[in-house]
Amino acid sequence: MMESQITANPLLIIGILIFFVGMLIFLVGKKCFFLRWFFNDRSMFWQLFYGLILVIIGLFFLYFSGAFS
Repeated sequence: MMESQITANPLLIIGILIFFVGMLIFLVGKKCFFLRWFFNDRSMFWQLFYGLILVIIGLFFLYFSGAFS
């Protein structure tokens, strides 16, 4: 019996988690109190910047795991 790609490739799991955390910060950072507290209530620019950086890192992990092939 073959293993699924998710359990055989930990880069896929890491990429998915980082991507979704980045999207959470990017999309709902302004409204979520916990994220504003975590970033010390910085400007929205920095929250968008951190979210975008995490999304890009997550996409790199997904690309190197072979999720797009």
